[in-house]
Amino acid sequence: MPEEGGPTRWTIPQCPGTKELMIDIAKADIKTPIDIQDALEIKEELYAALGTAAQSITMDKRGYSRAHYEFHCTTAHTVTVEYSYDNATWYQHEIIIMAFGVSKTVNSAARYWRLSSDAIGGSATVDLVLGSVIA
Repeated sequence: MPEEGGPTRWTIPQCPGTKELMIDIAKADIKTPIDIQDALEIKEELYAALGTAAQSITMDKRGYSRAHYEFHCTTAHTVTVEYSYDNATWYQHEIIIMAFGVSKTVNSAARYWRLSSDAIGGSATVDLVLGSVIA
């Protein structure tokens, strides 16, 4: 094994006749696929918004594997959960009809997620939260 920070070199396979190669790599040559800043949670939130107007939040979950969405309402609302791969074309994931709240986590390759609530009269308020962490 080369010294840490030393050059990378190929070695001969332990089992002759196989096509597998063993590689010695210096620790300094190993790169992680994400920056450390991306190891933090990603979150979009909207709290105590008036339910008299339609509300919506959108999240870019970057390369994270899971999207988490939740909402809470003082009056039953209909909420739509959508996803997109390019932030232009949106696909419906779920419509939650006349509910006071829900909390779900989804494994998905889609990069963008949107959570929208409909408008309801009265003094209703709505909380919308989208989040993602490395899993």
